[in-house]
Amino acid sequence: MIENKVVLITGVSSGIGRETAQLLAERGARVFGTVRDLGRADPIAKVELLLMDVTDDKSIKDGAESVLENAGKIDILINNAGYSIAGGVGRDEHRGSAPVVRHEFLRRAACHSGCSAIDAPEWLRPHR
Repeated sequence: MIENKVVLITGVSSGIGRETAQLLAERGARVFGTVRDLGRADPIAKVELLLMDVTDDKSIKDGAESVLENAGKIDILINNAGYSIAGGVGRDEHRGSAPVVRHEFLRRAACHSGCSAIDAPEWLRPHR
């Protein structure tokens, strides 16, 4: 079922992202995993690492376009990358902040099902 699917997983440097990337690659998916620093990233067998910072619009676009150029499509997006925002619990001050907006944008941009083409940015639509 996962064989020959193209998977983009953000945040594969460690933890759940790394383990997920490794598992899906072992099961036959073509996996692209994103990291913020390629020089510090440990290789993962059968996973193609690429540079992406989910808090940077250009980095997101460049990373997704790289996958599309190399694989022609993105079947599955696992948006695992994390970042931290400090503030009081229940406060609304970070809603609409640049990192939150970019993170939500990436989640919506490559949704596989339940989304219309209108929800995806134009640069991601050709593979649909």
